[in-house]
Amino acid sequence: MLNKLFNLLQKHKYFIIFFIVFSLVILIFSPEQKRYYFDNDIKLFKEGTYLRISLVLSGIILSVTLLKCIINKIKIDQIFNVLFIMAFLCFNFFYLMGNTTISFLLYANRKFVKNEFTKSYEIFTISDNKYFTAQNIQSKNDFINQKDYYKYSGEKSASNLKNAEIITFKLKEGLFGITYFEPK
Repeated sequence: MLNKLFNLLQKHKYFIIFFIVFSLVILIFSPEQKRYYFDNDIKLFKEGTYLRISLVLSGIILSVTLLKCIINKIKIDQIFNVLFIMAFLCFNFFYLMGNTTISFLLYANRKFVKNEFTKSYEIFTISDNKYFTAQNIQSKNDFINQKDYYKYSGEKSASNLKNAEIITFKLKEGLFGITYFEPK
């Protein structure tokens, strides 16, 4: 019995290692990256920058694959099969594994600081000393709520805040132009 288990583990050791590493990435690494970003910035990254990055990288991968097939003088029907498989792999990597890929890109974004700045928000509604909404002073379409404030400040209550109070955030712009902060 023990021998069969050992043989099974030996046979599938690379899959088990991959599964453990991937589980750690999903359960620990990915949520950790979201601590450094406002929810709206992550949403904008997913809708804009991530889509462009994934399309460009997929195009590069498919172009290199096509070029390699042409150089190796592979038959045209085999080239289409290879390109179809590569397109399928790119789709799986960038779409189905999107959260994991986004987490790695958010991590890379934080490692290269392009700019440091401050943003000021004016609180215009507050209720129950817990819920509030604040508007950016410079950009009238930029809002934050208590969730972003709590994430930035580490506080659990808004009881010390008042209507029309100005709250200021020290932010950084990273490699991909995504704004992030160092949580307290």
